[in-house]
Amino acid sequence: YPWADSGTSCFSNEAGANNYPLRGGKYSHFEGGVRATAFVSGGFVPDHRRGAVEEGLLTIADWYTTFCGLANIDPHDSKAEKHGLPPVDGLNMWPLLSGKNKTSPRSEFLISDTAMIQNQWKLLVGDQYNAGWA
Repeated sequence: YPWADSGTSCFSNEAGANNYPLRGGKYSHFEGGVRATAFVSGGFVPDHRRGAVEEGLLTIADWYTTFCGLANIDPHDSKAEKHGLPPVDGLNMWPLLSGKNKTSPRSEFLISDTAMIQNQWKLLVGDQYNAGWA
């Protein structure tokens, strides 16, 4: 494939389908409902990172900003801003994925009005549903 030498491809799973042995499932705020697998492949991935496991915090919103960074495109959307929409909420994760940085630039993530992650901690408030093991 042409992209194998000079491009990058990303495959990401949907969180919560069945993440056994993690607790929780689809629509749950436990690990099984919010953690998903993904992998990046292609010629942009440095040799020393191929096959490596990365556990830094990354959200689906970060992929857009990361790909913009790889393409040397500004992720800012002035048309959306003009119409009162919020700014892009992604961070460029390429320095983490490529091994240039050892820690994720994202340290917190708001999951919902009852759940958030900050560094290695997760705060859950109120009743939690779908909280069993799949």
